[in-house]
Amino acid sequence: MSAKTVELLATLGGSLLLLYAYDNFDIQEKHLTPTLENNVDPLRHLTSALVFPFQHGVVPEDLQVSEALWELDGFNDESEASTTHTRSDMWSKILPRYSELVDGIEQVDRHCEFRVWLFLRDLIEHGPEYFQKFRTEFSPPTPIGEPIPVEKTHIIPLQSLDISNSTVTGNIDTIVKLLEQTGLGEYEPPTPTIPLDSQILLFHGDLGTGDRINSARQWLSIETSPRNRLQFVVFVMGLFHTKMACTETIWRTFLKDPKARSENTSFHSDFRILRPRDSSALSANFKFRPIHDAIRHIGICRRLDCLRVLAQEDHHSSLQAFADSQPEWRHIQALARKAVQRFIPYPDELKSMDNEEPEERDEQLENSMGFNIYSALYEEMSYAMDHGDIGRVEMCLIAWAPLFEAAGKKKYSHHTIKLVHDLNYVFPPRMR
Repeated sequence: MSAKTVELLATLGGSLLLLYAYDNFDIQEKHLTPTLENNVDPLRHLTSALVFPFQHGVVPEDLQVSEALWELDGFNDESEASTTHTRSDMWSKILPRYSELVDGIEQVDRHCEFRVWLFLRDLIEHGPEYFQKFRTEFSPPTPIGEPIPVEKTHIIPLQSLDISNSTVTGNIDTIVKLLEQTGLGEYEPPTPTIPLDSQILLFHGDLGTGDRINSARQWLSIETSPRNRLQFVVFVMGLFHTKMACTETIWRTFLKDPKARSENTSFHSDFRILRPRDSSALSANFKFRPIHDAIRHIGICRRLDCLRVLAQEDHHSSLQAFADSQPEWRHIQALARKAVQRFIPYPDELKSMDNEEPEERDEQLENSMGFNIYSALYEEMSYAMDHGDIGRVEMCLIAWAPLFEAAGKKKYSHHTIKLVHDLNYVFPPRMR
């Protein structure tokens, strides 16, 4: 541990305003030569962790909600108020919440409002040079609710642990050791122990970590002490892991299945142009960064092509010809709104096309519209995360949950629904 890290921890020692995040990593001890007396696996399973302080005016009193949460906890057999929520119960509550979030201004819902902005952004940043003059008139989407100010986060790395958190016991040991490193451990007298009976601490990680933490809390729920039953631990799924799940969902839907790669207007066809050398490998094996870049780049190209089609219908041979006509800003906005209505339909509108007669259907257009929906929703999720538009993040999470389910990522679907449900109907107002 560096001297700077030690100094920061000394400053924050015993602080309750810390968020925790940890994950596993492996190292290969190639120098180790197994012998009959020392025949051990050279692969070591370790745990890395970091903490970062709360910002935006959070005070310790905001986190003193442990007892209130325990009263509602499904692991608390002694409370009459505790309950375990089924998926149908949670959906019945969050669907009205989704309607509340998606209702926009001027009878245009928030998704459509963002998609119009997305077409305009692509045209200004990647279209003909003429459209760059409208940057001053181009305003960002209206935040949903009060956004979280974007501030620099001071991350403090902790000492790595010789613990494998692939087991429930390993996660319990990890949490205990992390508390000791940050001055919140339970020491032997006469060293005073910082009480955690009324306090909660937030832990971030992947869903495997979350499942094992919940199993640990279930194991320890019979303990009498709040500290011993890990009552203070609240797991929160990380948004970056969620973004990776969104990326993998698009990959599974439009790239992994060989049937999705069969025609020349598919996402795979564009992907081969973008990454000709490794398109076959990435079609079979998911990797976040190249798929993320492909979704954004192909999405931009396809949205510009949608605008080109509409410009041609308006008697312009290309986007450049449309730019040469020097359209006014209101005409450009009208074109973007028309593109959203025409090429990014509502999912139920896209589904209704299945009922048409086969000879009247354009399946290539339907598949392209499907990708436009996924791509726009992915851009909206990324934008909301980058700009602190937490209301829009919540709205997008609800929209992604059934897509996770359809793509086979059922665990992410369940955790997404549970997070939105708990935020609105379980966590006390001060915690939200």
